[in-house]
Amino acid sequence: MKNKIKAFSLVFLTSVLSISNVFATSSKTKDAVEKTIDNVVNWLTIVGGGLAVVSIIIAGLMMVWSHENEKNVSTAKDVIKWAMIGLGVILMARILTSIVEGLVVIN
Repeated sequence: MKNKIKAFSLVFLTSVLSISNVFATSSKTKDAVEKTIDNVVNWLTIVGGGLAVVSIIIAGLMMVWSHENEKNVSTAKDVIKWAMIGLGVILMARILTSIVEGLVVIN
């Protein structure tokens, strides 16, 4: 349940950040808002992607060191599953931000 809340909040955060371009009034403000949004989205993508990759590596090590203990193998599989879902959400949020930014920002 906690992972679902984290994934939803990440998608919500990136959506709100991309929609905030609507409120940019002048060209300097719009450029500053675009740069800020790009910086935040880049930072979230790098941190989230890095955490997902580290989680997958740790889960792989858990599987190797489990010595066929079904509980540990099951836990490792769950960690890999949620890390892959999180990575997918991060990539979809990045794509969604680009689409919304392209629709909202008038060049």
